[in-house]
Parts: sequence; structure tokens; C-alpha cells
Amino acid sequence: MIALALLACGSPKDSGPVAETARTEPTTPGPTTTPPPTDVDGDGFPEGTDCDDYAPDVFPGATELWNQVDDDCDGRVDADGAFAGAGIALASTVYEGTPYQWTLDCSATLDRIGDARVDFVVTCPTDPGDALAVQLLGVAVVLTPIDTAAVDAAAWGGAVTYTSDTWAADGAATATWSGFDQLTLSSSLSTTWLDVSVSAAMDWTGPTK
Repeated sequence: MIALALLACGSPKDSGPVAETARTEPTTPGPTTTPPPTDVDGDGFPEGTDCDDYAPDVFPGATELWNQVDDDCDGRVDADGAFAGAGIALASTVYEGTPYQWTLDCSATLDRIGDARVDFVVTCPTDPGDALAVQLLGVAVVLTPIDTAAVDAAAWGGAVTYTSDTWAADGAATATWSGFDQLTLSSSLSTTWLDVSVSAAMDWTGPTK
């Protein structure tokens, strides 16, 4: 009886460990991924870098062609733009039975805008110390175009050659591009008393404004 009483008075029955409440750890958002730029024509240059993302042959660094397209995305079509350079003019005449010939240093500029418009000016000053040259040729021989058109790598048409204070005459002019950045402009005229030929080499200097 005593043993039973001791058992009855013992400690309460252990119900086991209490389960802990699960805690939710704060999550840090991952890095935002930007989708790659769209390259519609698959030429390796995405829209925004490619000046025509619908033409696989047009992209920065492509080979420029005579096709009225800006193939290499440099901002100009074919050889459109401004050119500048230098050259010489050969002028010869017979005055009072004596032949004379002059070689003049020239400066030249040319603007090409599209296939139908070419503007240029070639200026060849005479030697101010040569009285006969100034008398017959004026202060400078100047060449400007009339009815000149360009197609692909050449331009041709008429040109007027004149001086500021003596004479003016029509002649022929031709501009030939050896590349998209270089051209040679030549012109010639012949009158009953004067022959003039002009040749000038020019390099591309920038877009035409």
C-alpha cells in the first residue's frame, strides 16, 4: 500500500519536447536581367547600333557599295559629302605672235548631294608679279559647274571657267572617284586664243551641311 501511494504522488507524466514554430526568413530579390537587344536581321549588330536592322548587309564596318545605300552606317550614302583638295591649272595662249604658258596652283572644293547634284569651285590664282598673266588671265582662274550630274563613281557635265575681270568660257568637267573618299576633278576648255586644263585631287572632309 505504501508503494502504491508513492507512485501516485510521483511527478506528472512527461509529454515530450514542444515543437518550435517555423520562422520565415526574409528573401532578397535577385538581380534584374535585361533582355538582350533585338537583332532583327541577324547580322550581329542590334537595333540602335545597326542603322538598318532589316538589312543584313547593312551594319557598321560593312563594305560600302555604289548602291545609294549607307552600307557601313557612317552617315553618308556612297560618296555623298564634302571634298577638298588641291591641283594645278595649265593655261596657254598666243599673244601678239608669242606663245605663253602658265602653271597655276589651285584649291578645290566639291559637294556631292545625291545622284543629280554636284557643286564645286576650283580657284587658281595667278602670280600678281606676272603682269601679262594678270592681264590675260585675271587675278585668278575659277572653275564652277553647269548642268553636272553624278552617277555612282563619276560625275560629268559642263563647267564654266572664268576670271574676275577678263573673260569667261564654257568647257567640260569630269569628276571621277577612285574610292568613296577620294576623287579627281578635271576640266578643259579651248577658245580661239586660250587653252585651259585643270586637274585637282580631293579627299572627303565631312558631311555636306
